[in-house]
Amino acid sequence: MELSSAPVQRLKRTIERFAISPDDRWVVYLADNDVDDVFELYSVPIEGGASVKLNGPLVAGGAIDHYSFRISPDGGTVVYVADQETVTVREIYAVPIAGGPAVKLNGPMVTAGDVQAFRFIPNEGAVVFMADAEINGIYELYRATLDGQSTQRLTPGFAQGVGVWPPNELDKAFILTPDGRILIYRANPEFGFELFSLDLSWGVTTKISGPMQPLGHVEAWEVSSNSTGVVYRADQEQDDVFEGYATVVTGGPVTKVNPPLVAGGDVTTIKFGPDGERIIYVADQKVDGVLNRYTVARPGEPPRAINEDITASPSMGAVLLPDSRFRLYVQGDIFATALRRAENMILVEEIPQGAISKFLISPNGRYAVYLADRDTLGVKELYSLDLHATTLGAAAAPP
Repeated sequence: MELSSAPVQRLKRTIERFAISPDDRWVVYLADNDVDDVFELYSVPIEGGASVKLNGPLVAGGAIDHYSFRISPDGGTVVYVADQETVTVREIYAVPIAGGPAVKLNGPMVTAGDVQAFRFIPNEGAVVFMADAEINGIYELYRATLDGQSTQRLTPGFAQGVGVWPPNELDKAFILTPDGRILIYRANPEFGFELFSLDLSWGVTTKISGPMQPLGHVEAWEVSSNSTGVVYRADQEQDDVFEGYATVVTGGPVTKVNPPLVAGGDVTTIKFGPDGERIIYVADQKVDGVLNRYTVARPGEPPRAINEDITASPSMGAVLLPDSRFRLYVQGDIFATALRRAENMILVEEIPQGAISKFLISPNGRYAVYLADRDTLGVKELYSLDLHATTLGAAAAPP
């Protein structure tokens, strides 16, 4: 079915990146609105209106880190990283989402020090961030309140050559359990890169990965939705042979998830299912180079293959609405698929001479916010679509 579009509200232009607040009220975006090629941080009501610049004045040559900004869980604060005061010194700031003074959250930084990543602590009005604030190149973890009044180091004070080591993706350098009690991070205090948990209430640090061969390291990890378990991928037993392991966030027995792998085989990804107990992993377990997905009911039980060869990855980009009734995706137009009826509906028709390059769904599923050169070819602008204001129309052929 084709959906006739509700009035589409243009929000702002020349957008680099954007995010929707958890309360569905605001869109925060990065754009060079004021000075060409100087990208700054702005907020605008999701229904349209005047935008407000959020960051403080940038020093000449300073910039907002394009991928750093995040909105607090309550929707009231934006936190970002920028070399706002000194070029090449990246610091962390918090600002009200509706506008106001931006406050610095980190303490004094060593020359060439940087804040590299951060996460909000649920229900605390605080963040954890990673920085080489005291010794250049040695990363530690810090906690700071969003009002900028309190900053404390969480990790023990690493020596030269030791520290918190992020994986390839800085966004996953450390993970908080969903309840905000435990911090999971990777460091190299002895051999290889091992996994540690830090209880934020008691300040107790525990190594939770198993004994590591000298060249081994933990490559990736995930915490369960019930805040009790950790799974990780590591070449813990044999150099460059990556396998999957499971343990608890407070430390305890470590269980290998996969059976013996074929020569050349590896576990390539591992994660928890939505229930926080079932484990899902991908591996070329039986034939080198042929990937299959497996599920394990709980650590220690045998895995079960849940599909055949998935070596050719499916296309991505579809978003499931919170009520699980529709799936939205872009293929020229923005489509919605009614999951129970397998019908395809056009929400935003194909844009003449332009393209939709990104879209997000607001947390409660009411709005689709998308980036497109809808009005001027080559000029990416931001639009919101009220999904509650759409009406059913004629059928559209599936893509």
